[in-house]
Parts: sequence; C-alpha cells; structure tokens
Amino acid sequence: MAAVDVPVTLKIRTGWSPDNRNGVTIARIAEDAGIQALAVHGRTRSCGYKGDVEYDTIAAIRQSIDIPLFANGDITTPQKAGEVLNFTGADAVMVGRAAQGNPWIFREINHYLATGNELPLLKGQKSETPC
Repeated sequence: MAAVDVPVTLKIRTGWSPDNRNGVTIARIAEDAGIQALAVHGRTRSCGYKGDVEYDTIAAIRQSIDIPLFANGDITTPQKAGEVLNFTGADAVMVGRAAQGNPWIFREINHYLATGNELPLLKGQKSETPC
C-alpha cells in the first residue's frame, strides 16, 4: 500500500451470502494489494450474526494467504479460542460481542493459551459469557 505510511489491515466476511461465498478470493486480492493482516468473520453478510460460524472457510483462507490471519466469530471462551486457532490455523483470534460485559475474557484467553489452564473467576465475575 504505497499510498500510506502505516500498515493497512482488512476485516471481511466469508462472502455475501451462503450461495455467494468469496472469502478466499477476496483474501488473495487483499494480500496481492498489500494488506498486511486480515481478519475474517466466519459468516456471510446476509447471515449477520446468526447461524454457525464457517471455520472451514477461515481454514481455507489460511491455506491461501501468507499474511497474518485473525479468526472471528463466536469466540466466547478461552477454550473456544484454542479450538478455533487449532482448527483454522489462524495466527490469532478476534473477540467481539463476547467482550461486552466480560472485559476479562482477553486475560482469560491469554492465560489459557499460554498454560492450558483456566483462571479462577474474579470477585464479582459471572461464570456465563453474555452474547
């Protein structure tokens, strides 16, 4: 990206609709254009935030690009973060709605990925994740 002096990143979905998934193609175009990292929400635009996340598509995108990849979608627990990383081969996860009312999820994910152990709940922390 010669037009700017800072790294440019991009977030995409897996496609327009379940019948029009083009995430792999868009990821390749983005990398060829000079994008430095890519975040992928594992649903199509028409699905919004409903339905199952397409971790298979994120894994296919990982296989087709060399830039850092962030997997996004329904990452609500440290264990889910680990599962998504292992399944997709992504370099990192991006947490969205699960952080609302649960800001400690990032600390929990970091600890779990580093140690394989859960952190005990903090005083006042609820055990369920809002979504």
